[in-house]
Amino acid sequence: MSNLTRTGQIRSIRQTTDNPARGFQTGEQQRQSNAVVRRGVTSPFTVTSVSQLMLPADALRRFLFIQNNDTLGKITVAVGGSVAALGVGFNLSPGGGGILLDINCPTDNIFVIGSIASNPNVIMVVA
Repeated sequence: MSNLTRTGQIRSIRQTTDNPARGFQTGEQQRQSNAVVRRGVTSPFTVTSVSQLMLPADALRRFLFIQNNDTLGKITVAVGGSVAALGVGFNLSPGGGGILLDINCPTDNIFVIGSIASNPNVIMVVA
């Protein structure tokens, strides 16, 4: 078998494992879509009072830590779906409220919403 054929086969396998409705499924494409969030590195994230996508779906995600270090603003973390609503999902209190997901780590989209206009004091670690 030539290298060209092998490359073609690999491409066809990747195409069948990708599902646009669930987001990126291959590690290579996840790195491209999630270039700002590096695995194993603490990353800051600003949460606003409008629902926003914090992390796209990632079938390879095995660890997720989110912490709210703001002194006033609450945040709500929603898994899957298309938006987050205050009070529906994981509620992280101000002053260091956080969540660690490792054994049962969600691979769907992660959405967040905050109780104040802008909360730049949220950190996350993804692996």
